[in-house]
Amino acid sequence: MYFKFLKTFIWCVPLCIVISCSDDQQDSLNLEASDLVTTVTENPAQNDVLGAISVNESDGTIFSVSASDPMGAISVDSFGQVLVSDPAAFDFETRTSVTATISIVNGDATTFSNINISITDADDLQTLLTTSRTAYENTSGWIEVTEEEYNVLAARIAGVSKVGVSDTDFNAPVPILQTAGDITVKNDIDIPMPFGSYLFAFKYYSTNGTNGNAEGQVRPKVSEGSPTTGYIGRGPLPPHSAGFRYFVRAESVATNASNSYLAIYSPYSMGWKENFNSEMFFRFGNGSDLTNGVNNVQILIQGLVTPLKQWD
Repeated sequence: MYFKFLKTFIWCVPLCIVISCSDDQQDSLNLEASDLVTTVTENPAQNDVLGAISVNESDGTIFSVSASDPMGAISVDSFGQVLVSDPAAFDFETRTSVTATISIVNGDATTFSNINISITDADDLQTLLTTSRTAYENTSGWIEVTEEEYNVLAARIAGVSKVGVSDTDFNAPVPILQTAGDITVKNDIDIPMPFGSYLFAFKYYSTNGTNGNAEGQVRPKVSEGSPTTGYIGRGPLPPHSAGFRYFVRAESVATNASNSYLAIYSPYSMGWKENFNSEMFFRFGNGSDLTNGVNNVQILIQGLVTPLKQWD
């Protein structure tokens, strides 16, 4: 009897093991996830939600970006929402889509979701401006913007170049002095504009503002081909106060010379710094030709230009 029981026990043990293994296999999760195909207007804000990945098991599921083109463009949160991580990656002039692969893990189960985000074109000035967006939408000429907005445009507009005074000279640790008023000026060492440039942003130092004059009358000026002749106004700027001032306009005319030059006319005094490498060309009044020069003077003007028109 004992041997019969033992034989029965030995036969049952492997069977139980097989049954147990079979139950474990049945309990293994079959993890499934949706792909995400969507469209976004260029220049979204950081952490904007682009869409969400659907999974058949949310408890304990972990999402991560395993690949993206370009790298760092998106992120994914613990709920499977796909977010903008790098707004600069969503620039229509640079690329028309962003792709990625999301890794999805729950226990021993893993699956993947393919992400394809198409980028649509927009007015880059309108979408990148924040504080001054409403003024831009309601004005056809120059508007005043903040320093932060000017710097965002300098960093985010495709093909941008800084012309006029370089950042190094603009920020040189020397005192800001004051010009006479009613004067047109340009620096001989300033950075020229390349062929086909759209001048869409401008900054300068105003020592007295526009004295409450409703028409302002301060004008950026551009000469195509000569640093001392042929300057034509690109203005006027709106009324503004003293200090570093920043302006934006949806420029519709590109330069048509291999090098073009930036100047400024103001009825009011402006700021300059001593620079032993610079000569300032000038004339009194609002004129096209600069007939005088003075050494060691650099007027504080700078423009942002691009060969790509990225606005309406």
